[in-house]
Amino acid sequence: MSAYAKTQQFGGPGGNGFSDDLTQSCRLSTVTIRSGEFVDAIGGTYTMPSGATYSGGLHGGGGGNLQSFDLAPGEYIVHVDGQAGEYVDSLKFSTNLGNVHGPFGGPGGNPFTLSNLHVGGLFGSAGEFVDAIGFFTVANCP
Repeated sequence: MSAYAKTQQFGGPGGNGFSDDLTQSCRLSTVTIRSGEFVDAIGGTYTMPSGATYSGGLHGGGGGNLQSFDLAPGEYIVHVDGQAGEYVDSLKFSTNLGNVHGPFGGPGGNPFTLSNLHVGGLFGSAGEFVDAIGFFTVANCP
Protein backbone atom coordinates (compact mmCIF):
# COMPACT_ATOMS: atom_id res chain seq x y z
CA MET A 1 0.00 0.00 0.00
CA SER A 2 1.09 3.54 -0.69
CA ALA A 3 1.21 6.76 1.29
CA TYR A 4 -0.88 9.63 -0.06
CA ALA A 5 -0.75 13.43 -0.09
CA LYS A 6 -3.64 15.79 -0.97
CA THR A 7 -3.80 18.32 -3.79
CA GLN A 8 -5.57 21.64 -3.47
CA GLN A 9 -9.38 21.35 -3.58
CA PHE A 10 -11.27 23.25 -6.32
CA GLY A 11 -14.92 24.36 -6.34
CA GLY A 12 -17.46 25.80 -3.96
CA PRO A 13 -18.18 25.47 -0.24
CA GLY A 14 -21.42 23.43 -0.45
CA GLY A 15 -22.20 19.74 -0.29
CA ASN A 16 -21.18 16.99 2.10
CA GLY A 17 -17.51 16.07 2.35
CA PHE A 18 -16.24 12.78 0.96
CA SER A 19 -12.87 11.07 1.06
CA ASP A 20 -12.36 7.64 -0.47
CA ASP A 21 -10.88 5.02 1.86
CA LEU A 22 -7.48 4.19 0.39
CA THR A 23 -6.17 2.12 3.29
CA GLN A 24 -6.33 -1.11 1.27
CA SER A 25 -5.80 0.46 -2.16
CA CYS A 26 -2.95 -0.36 -4.48
CA ARG A 27 -4.17 1.83 -7.35
CA LEU A 28 -7.08 3.72 -8.90
CA SER A 29 -8.33 1.48 -11.71
CA THR A 30 -11.61 3.07 -12.96
CA VAL A 31 -13.08 6.58 -12.83
CA THR A 32 -16.86 6.95 -13.15
CA ILE A 33 -18.47 10.34 -13.85
CA ARG A 34 -22.01 11.61 -14.30
CA SER A 35 -21.99 14.94 -16.13
CA GLY A 36 -24.12 17.41 -18.04
CA GLU A 37 -23.83 21.16 -17.50
CA PHE A 38 -21.77 20.34 -14.37
CA VAL A 39 -19.97 17.29 -12.99
CA ASP A 40 -22.97 15.71 -11.28
CA ALA A 41 -21.08 12.85 -9.61
CA ILE A 42 -17.66 11.21 -9.54
CA GLY A 43 -16.35 7.94 -8.14
CA GLY A 44 -13.42 5.59 -8.28
CA THR A 45 -12.88 1.85 -8.32
CA TYR A 46 -9.69 0.73 -6.62
CA THR A 47 -7.49 -2.35 -6.94
CA MET A 48 -6.10 -3.99 -3.81
CA PRO A 49 -2.69 -5.75 -3.68
CA SER A 50 -4.54 -9.08 -4.01
CA GLY A 51 -5.98 -7.94 -7.36
CA ALA A 52 -9.52 -7.67 -6.00
CA THR A 53 -11.34 -4.40 -6.62
CA TYR A 54 -13.69 -2.28 -4.54
CA SER A 55 -15.77 0.83 -5.23
CA GLY A 56 -15.22 4.09 -3.39
CA GLY A 57 -18.85 4.93 -4.18
CA LEU A 58 -20.31 7.55 -6.49
CA HIS A 59 -20.21 11.00 -4.87
CA GLY A 60 -22.89 13.49 -6.01
CA GLY A 61 -26.27 13.44 -7.67
CA GLY A 62 -28.02 11.24 -10.20
CA GLY A 63 -28.23 13.70 -13.12
CA GLY A 64 -26.16 13.90 -16.27
CA ASN A 65 -24.81 11.15 -18.50
CA LEU A 66 -23.00 8.23 -16.88
CA GLN A 67 -19.53 7.52 -18.30
CA SER A 68 -16.44 5.74 -17.05
CA PHE A 69 -12.91 4.96 -18.13
CA ASP A 70 -10.49 2.25 -17.06
CA LEU A 71 -6.81 2.69 -16.31
CA ALA A 72 -4.61 -0.15 -17.55
CA PRO A 73 -2.16 -1.81 -15.15
CA GLY A 74 0.71 0.65 -14.76
CA GLU A 75 -1.41 3.55 -16.06
CA TYR A 76 -2.28 6.49 -13.82
CA ILE A 77 -3.57 10.05 -14.10
CA VAL A 78 -0.75 12.60 -14.36
CA HIS A 79 -2.63 15.77 -15.36
CA VAL A 80 -6.08 17.18 -14.55
CA ASP A 81 -7.63 20.19 -16.29
CA GLY A 82 -10.87 21.50 -14.89
CA GLN A 83 -13.18 24.41 -14.39
CA ALA A 84 -14.94 25.20 -11.14
CA GLY A 85 -17.02 27.89 -9.50
CA GLU A 86 -19.84 27.15 -7.08
CA TYR A 87 -19.69 23.58 -8.46
CA VAL A 88 -17.15 21.58 -10.45
CA ASP A 89 -18.09 22.51 -14.00
CA SER A 90 -15.76 20.22 -15.95
CA LEU A 91 -12.87 17.76 -15.64
CA LYS A 92 -10.41 16.33 -18.17
CA PHE A 93 -7.81 13.70 -17.29
CA SER A 94 -4.52 12.78 -19.01
CA THR A 95 -2.53 9.64 -18.18
CA ASN A 96 1.13 8.66 -18.17
CA LEU A 97 0.43 6.55 -21.28
CA GLY A 98 -0.86 9.58 -23.22
CA ASN A 99 -4.58 8.77 -22.99
CA VAL A 100 -6.98 11.69 -22.53
CA HIS A 101 -10.45 11.28 -20.99
CA GLY A 102 -12.98 14.09 -21.17
CA PRO A 103 -13.72 16.86 -20.84
CA PHE A 104 -16.70 15.82 -18.75
CA GLY A 105 -19.20 18.60 -17.90
CA GLY A 106 -19.90 22.09 -19.18
CA PRO A 107 -18.02 25.29 -20.06
CA GLY A 108 -18.55 27.42 -16.92
CA GLY A 109 -16.31 28.17 -13.96
CA ASN A 110 -12.71 29.26 -13.51
CA PRO A 111 -9.99 27.08 -15.07
CA PHE A 112 -7.51 25.10 -12.98
CA THR A 113 -4.70 22.70 -13.84
CA LEU A 114 -2.87 20.10 -11.77
CA SER A 115 0.29 18.60 -13.30
CA ASN A 116 3.02 16.11 -12.40
CA LEU A 117 0.59 13.91 -10.50
CA HIS A 118 0.15 10.24 -9.72
CA VAL A 119 -3.54 10.29 -8.79
CA GLY A 120 -4.45 7.56 -6.36
CA GLY A 121 -7.89 8.67 -5.13
CA LEU A 122 -10.61 11.28 -4.76
CA PHE A 123 -11.84 13.68 -2.08
CA GLY A 124 -14.09 16.73 -2.04
CA SER A 125 -17.70 17.59 -1.32
CA ALA A 126 -20.90 16.78 -3.17
CA GLY A 127 -24.66 17.12 -3.01
CA GLU A 128 -26.81 17.33 -6.14
CA PHE A 129 -23.56 18.07 -8.00
CA VAL A 130 -19.87 17.74 -7.18
CA ASP A 131 -19.34 20.97 -5.25
CA ALA A 132 -15.57 20.62 -4.87
CA ILE A 133 -12.91 18.14 -5.97
CA GLY A 134 -9.37 17.28 -4.94
CA PHE A 135 -7.10 14.31 -5.52
CA PHE A 136 -4.98 12.06 -3.38
CA THR A 137 -1.55 11.67 -4.97
CA VAL A 138 0.78 8.77 -4.39
CA ALA A 139 3.61 10.04 -2.21
CA ASN A 140 5.60 6.82 -2.40
CA CYS A 141 4.70 3.78 -4.44
CA PRO A 142 6.37 0.43 -3.78
